Amino acid sequence: MHQCGYFYLWWRRAGPWILRCDDRGGPQGRGYRSAITVVTVVPYTVVEKDLTIAAALLDRPQLIQRLRALDLRPNKALGQNFLTDPAVLTGTVDAAELTRDDHILEIGPGPGVLTVALLERAGRVTSVEVDRRMLAMLEPLRERHPHLRLVEGNILAMDPDELVGPEPYKVVANIPYYITSNAIRHFLMASHKPERLVLMLQREVAERICARPNDMSILAVSVQIYAEPVIVMQVPRESFYPSPQVDSALLNIPLRAVPLVAPERERRFFRLVRAAFHDKRKMLHNSFARNLGANRMAIDAMLAEAEIAPNRRAETVSLDEWLRLLAASEHQIA
Repeated sequence: MHQCGYFYLWWRRAGPWILRCDDRGGPQGRGYRSAITVVTVVPYTVVEKDLTIAAALLDRPQLIQRLRALDLRPNKALGQNFLTDPAVLTGTVDAAELTRDDHILEIGPGPGVLTVALLERAGRVTSVEVDRRMLAMLEPLRERHPHLRLVEGNILAMDPDELVGPEPYKVVANIPYYITSNAIRHFLMASHKPERLVLMLQREVAERICARPNDMSILAVSVQIYAEPVIVMQVPRESFYPSPQVDSALLNIPLRAVPLVAPERERRFFRLVRAAFHDKRKMLHNSFARNLGANRMAIDAMLAEAEIAPNRRAETVSLDEWLRLLAASEHQIA
């Protein structure tokens, strides 16, 4: 028997059962007699309702006890840091602007605290988890919610169409930080893009994504041509178990109705952006000449047509200026 907060889990071959406890932590009821009092043995999925699960998982000591009771521990290699801050959970769900018509794609549900909150508001939730142990922990939740689908696998290897079909969807996730850039790119470059992404990210990465001219990066440009990102809140490292080495931020990324760059022009656009940022500290004229494979006369003509000084640096260029550079490159560079 394993103590888990106000509950005692009793394991048998068929799976976990739960013993109801009173407010003092002592067992009550009937069905199992201890030296202290009598307890009731009832199925895990009957007693541990969704809100009780969420409350327990948001309490760090109870979360730790629950994981230990199930012989689980966060996997550092998978970037597992579980949210334990109720205010951040509320902010995450509010930022997604959920309705019963929404289909939510969740990445890395872990023990399920965000999953429970999403199920309370959304019509359908598809949760993708690479860790089979965590999926087993979520199975009782799936049994109670036919609109919850659990999928085992790496989100970066999956086509959104295979997960959500042709219908609109939103991505809401506390993603592992080591896949941040790849995960965002995966959805923004997909043929079937989400309506918005609400993501927990490393704070520095979130600030880079929302940067303005003078602090732009290839990541900021790549996101902002598709979406209008905004930081919802700063999240201290103490809001997670185990605490990561860095602070976080909740980022809301609502996608534009129409991307600033049409699909048939994306290849040329990103060729320009990569060329400029490849040598970030160099002037645009030198970066383009070195990395585009075009002669200097053509580079000068492109910059002149776009009305951009050749001694500018990539981090100073605005989105409007990038679009002018794109148009000029189509006239001046093969």
